[in-house]
Amino acid sequence: MKCIKCGVDNKYKDRIVTNGRCSNCKHPIVFDPRKDSLNITDPFFMNFCQFLSVNQSLYFTEKQFFYSFNKKLEKRFALKPGALAVILIVLGF
Repeated sequence: MKCIKCGVDNKYKDRIVTNGRCSNCKHPIVFDPRKDSLNITDPFFMNFCQFLSVNQSLYFTEKQFFYSFNKKLEKRFALKPGALAVILIVLGF
C-alpha cells in the first residue's frame, strides 16, 4: 500500500513493524485494507476527497460527505447484473 505523503510502497510486514506508519516518512496509515472489512485505502480516501471537493474549491457538510461516500461505496461493491439472478436461483426464490 502506498503512502499518501511520500509515495513509498509499504508491505503489510512493514506496517506491522512500524505500528501502522509508513516505513519511510513515519506518516500514519489510517485505512489498512487487511484490517478493514471494506478494503478502503488511504489513496482511495484521498482521491475521493479531492474528487468531491473539486481540488479544494468546494466545501461540504459532514452529512453531504457521508451520503456521497456511501454512494461511492455502493458503486464500488455493486452486484453485477446477472449476479442477483444467480443468488436468487441458488437460494431457491
